[in-house]
Amino acid sequence: MKKNKKQNVDTSKKIFNASDRFIAYAMYCVALFLVVFASILAADPAWLSTLNKVDKHHEVKKTVILGKQYADTGEYDKAAFILSKALETIPDMLEAKTLLADVYKKAGNPGKAIEIYRDVILTDSSHYYLFALYNLYLLHGDSVLADEFFNRSMAANPLIIDRLMKLGRYYIVNKDWEKAAETFDSVIVSRYDIKTYYSDMTARAGADLVKDERITDKSESVSESTIDDDLMSLYSEDVFKINLSRDLSLAKTLNKVGTVAGTMGKTQKAIKNFKAAIIIDPGYATAKKNLNIALKEAEKSK
Repeated sequence: MKKNKKQNVDTSKKIFNASDRFIAYAMYCVALFLVVFASILAADPAWLSTLNKVDKHHEVKKTVILGKQYADTGEYDKAAFILSKALETIPDMLEAKTLLADVYKKAGNPGKAIEIYRDVILTDSSHYYLFALYNLYLLHGDSVLADEFFNRSMAANPLIIDRLMKLGRYYIVNKDWEKAAETFDSVIVSRYDIKTYYSDMTARAGADLVKDERITDKSESVSESTIDDDLMSLYSEDVFKINLSRDLSLAKTLNKVGTVAGTMGKTQKAIKNFKAAIIIDPGYATAKKNLNIALKEAEKSK
């Protein structure tokens, strides 16, 4: 009986090991294919001209995936080379442009990233690209242009909560703690307001629709300006509350509110918000660390 059990275990191990080897081999084949494809594209991209726009985009997308893999592993020179080749084939490929800009930023070349994003906003001045330029100019040490693009991104941003979050971070960067605290308090109020949440949800859906290159009929029916009260009434408030209780981004916001309050010396407010963040996300290490610091500060002031 023991011998049979041992044989079964050994057989299971063999099957498991064989499965692992198969998965590893399959992943290797995919990676090899992407490398070979990128090499062909780099050597002779002319063959792609025979494809229609959709097929060409699909093929070049494989190269962009490889570029992202290089970027994720910190191989920025390879990523930049691959993505540049992709853009030689499809110069207006937005995904490749923004990814290449982010590669230059991570590689310590914000100037080159700025050039790319300045080119991007000539055809698409969406708030996230304008905000990317704000961050890049901030990194580049140009506070005047940073402020200009921050204000432009705020004016273009239809998402109420996202706009407030970015405004709060802006005040933190500028060490304006009073305005930062006021703004983050507004964020919390907005996060618990179902109408604001619904408004942002529909605005985000509309933006995703516009960005989707596969859809040629860009309906304007889904936007912040067309909130349908009847439709909103169908959105369950109970479900909304349950989602809030599990919302990790809300936990991060509460932690941010606590951090600002702590910086201003409002220890009890800081403690309250750190605890609220931990209730939502019990494993939130940063909030736990901040809570311990705030509790020690509270003990000292007794």
